[in-house]
Amino acid sequence: FVSDTAEGAISAADLTTQQLLSNIEIGIRPGAMVLKPDGGELFVFEYEGTSMVIVDTDQDNVEQNYPTGHKPVAGVFQQNPLVLYIANAGDGSVMALDVENRTLLAAVHLGIEPRAMALTPDQRFLVVADTAASTLAVLQTNPATLLTTFPVGADPVDVVVPGWLLEGQ
Repeated sequence: FVSDTAEGAISAADLTTQQLLSNIEIGIRPGAMVLKPDGGELFVFEYEGTSMVIVDTDQDNVEQNYPTGHKPVAGVFQQNPLVLYIANAGDGSVMALDVENRTLLAAVHLGIEPRAMALTPDQRFLVVADTAASTLAVLQTNPATLLTTFPVGADPVDVVVPGWLLEGQ
């Protein structure tokens, strides 16, 4: 899947045949995307907007338009229970969405411009890099609650949590 921001569409391509399969009009300017772990749905964040579109990947059609915070830029799935965390760079928040029921579990204000997120291997914690504040926030995932924020290097744009970090704890 390719986010075609200028066209307001998502392109689906077959890598083995190097062919365009479909061009899905989604009604928003698409930005970042995240694929549901089972591959059945694609969550497409509105570039510079306040919503996301949920695309049925089997049928290549839009299922739902769902409100987010301002400028959703990144998403990550927690596996069990299935929760989508969304970083909203325009309002300094992270949302926790119950994917199956399409209900908002929490909205946590944690900084100025969250840009990247990662779950710990045990999925108990979510770490969020804030570009504008040059901080790293740590949230507990169940329920989504801010635990701490601390300074890191200037303009962090990505974060990775290695699996060996929590071994033996």
